[in-house]
Amino acid sequence: MIGVNNLPAGAPNHIPPNLVAALGREVMRQCDKVDGLEDGIISSPEACSFNFDGIRCGTSGVSATTCLTNEQIKTAQRAYADYSINGKFAFSGLSLGSEDLWGVLMGQPTPDARGQEYIKMFVLNDPNWHWSAFNDSIMALAADMDPGDLTADNFDLSQFRDRKGKIIMYHGDADGLIPTRSSDYYYNKTIEAMGGLSGLRSWFRYFHVPGLGHCSGTRVNAPWYFGAGNQAGSLGSGTNSVPGLADAKHDALLALLDWVEKGAVVDSIVATTWKVPTNATSGVLRQRPICAFPEKATIINRDGDEKSVDNWKCV
Repeated sequence: MIGVNNLPAGAPNHIPPNLVAALGREVMRQCDKVDGLEDGIISSPEACSFNFDGIRCGTSGVSATTCLTNEQIKTAQRAYADYSINGKFAFSGLSLGSEDLWGVLMGQPTPDARGQEYIKMFVLNDPNWHWSAFNDSIMALAADMDPGDLTADNFDLSQFRDRKGKIIMYHGDADGLIPTRSSDYYYNKTIEAMGGLSGLRSWFRYFHVPGLGHCSGTRVNAPWYFGAGNQAGSLGSGTNSVPGLADAKHDALLALLDWVEKGAVVDSIVATTWKVPTNATSGVLRQRPICAFPEKATIINRDGDEKSVDNWKCV
């Protein structure tokens, strides 16, 4: 759906890559400071009331070469909005701050091949189906069929809990492939199904990671690495744990082990980025705690070093 939303290329609704980048810069300008600290990292996208007039063509002070038309703004608004079918929620929209990764799903001449092939081969069994025929009825059919049993809609995890299982779930706030709010939705529905947040936090904790893209990496020099799934490979095939910081304070897997085996509850994990974000030998640039929902990392002293983990706490 999101790929079709920005097609065909050259149409009035289409946002080309250079204007997606301009949109991202305007989002950063408006949303970076919402958490009280301008550091090039959007840490509270959910709290930002973005005003499209800051990039709308024809608005006083907006450059005519890097502005969005009203039709292009509608495309962006659809990307940020939750997707509904016949008025019923279907999936979450992308977050403010995710624009750096929009090119994967929205920057190609056709929608991403994985989505096309899923519909062709799993849903319709029609290899000749063309993406231009996409409509809400196809998504409704996919939801009803759920081929491959892919829908995560069983929120009662009591069997896992009763076996003393523990979960650390995380999502990057700058993820432009899988919307961060989809994990929010899953966690909130699990809270409802399991009798409230306080009980859930005793075995299932959810961490937002400001500035983190899709599973790994950052485009804004945000602390992103904490030994989580799919992260080590971004540093090289020989990487394990957190280079130079292989302990439960910095490594999510070691923290999970300590939680399961020693009862050490995971309130926060220190995330790291380096001067070259994917080169751990380049020297540490920033470290901050990522905090278990509903807590957020908050700077202690605004006049102090924002790059030091010691100047942050979970609140």
